[in-house]
Amino acid sequence: MGADDAGLFQPARDEGRAELRLWEHYYNSHRGHVAFGKRHPELYPNNLWGVNASDQPTDYSAEDPVDSKVGGTITPTGVVAGYLFVPEDSEKAMLSLWKNYREKSWGKYGFGNALNVPKNWYDGDVIGIDLGMLLLCLENQRTGLIWKLTASHPMTAKAYKAAGFR
Repeated sequence: MGADDAGLFQPARDEGRAELRLWEHYYNSHRGHVAFGKRHPELYPNNLWGVNASDQPTDYSAEDPVDSKVGGTITPTGVVAGYLFVPEDSEKAMLSLWKNYREKSWGKYGFGNALNVPKNWYDGDVIGIDLGMLLLCLENQRTGLIWKLTASHPMTAKAYKAAGFR
């Protein structure tokens, strides 16, 4: 199963319950993040997007475009993880990060947790759980191994069945 195989995300129809399309939800969520960034170039310049819970210039929190709680902070790991759903937009943002911001935000382990270009703030912290998510997404995109391993575990089948997935 690879990134283009939406079958894993297609739930079974339950009586009285509309079919949920998880793949479409994630795809649309990422498209929304990209569109929001394009509508607000003063906050997210140069094809940047990737709003996620992360370090911020003043604390650790999550920006939320839906509730207009935004300040321009993006996460490189969010951009890379989006590659599964919006590869072209992720690639543009990754190239922009590399070309325009690596001098200020690249460290020993890669990009820092977050950056906020309008505030000229570049986080030096690296958060392991974010890098883990990033590496799992990249490997899954490359080989499908993560989904294969996950799908082969008996608890996954039990959980999918309980959630109404095929």
